[in-house]
Amino acid sequence: MTDSGTSKTFVERFLERPHLIASLIFLAVALGFIGFKSMPLNLFPDANYPVISVIISWPGASADDVEDKVTRIVEKELATVDLVRKVRSVSQDEMAAVSVEFEYKKGLDAAATDIANALKRIGSKLPPDIRPSRIFRVSDATTPVFTLAIIPKKESHLDLAKVRQLADNEIREDFLR
Repeated sequence: MTDSGTSKTFVERFLERPHLIASLIFLAVALGFIGFKSMPLNLFPDANYPVISVIISWPGASADDVEDKVTRIVEKELATVDLVRKVRSVSQDEMAAVSVEFEYKKGLDAAATDIANALKRIGSKLPPDIRPSRIFRVSDATTPVFTLAIIPKKESHLDLAKVRQLADNEIREDFLR
């Protein structure tokens, strides 16, 4: 304060009004409580970006053919979908796997719909003898605990179809137990 006592600082004038201070504190507490109550609660929130995986099989095709005639076309189209963060792919003999990662704002259902629509748009550009693509939603809830790959021995009489049947019916059931 100065000698005349007429000029007061902002803080001094504010402190002379206890009702205003109490009102502001009450308002802050009330808004905090309302915000806390309206905050969504999720027991298992998704901590990862939403991901859609597309598996396309082309029987009899080499990895190079799959890369040139399927994977590149699919990758290019899926990269144009709204809110895509990253597109990754793997090409192997008879199979292409494309993984599309989206921003958090994009829901898995909307992303899967957009991916299906994009695949329909390029259907005529892909080889006619490829099998229909399979679309998988990937989230923390769908991540497998482990992945097991099974192939028959070279000298075995089993073909891949029989190995698949054994894996689905017998081995899978043992693991589920």
